[in-house]
Amino acid sequence: MIHRVARAAWLCLLLAHTLANGARAALALRQASTLPDLPTAIPPFYLAAFGALWCVAFAGCALLAWQQRNSAARVTICVAVAYQA
Repeated sequence: MIHRVARAAWLCLLLAHTLANGARAALALRQASTLPDLPTAIPPFYLAAFGALWCVAFAGCALLAWQQRNSAARVTICVAVAYQA
């Protein structure tokens, strides 16, 4: 029972990261289109590209966790370490 609860919590955390990075990508694109003259340190398209990349990476981890694949934990650890680097 606790194993199922932990897996559900892990899946929810991965989905939250997926949604947060998807929102970051969408907001960066929106900022680029509505405020084209706004000076920023990092180009908005760069932020959008990385937001989309991490959205896809965390969605893949969530898919592996949902399918209960053996490699899901290792892949998630690799993605989380790369995300924090």
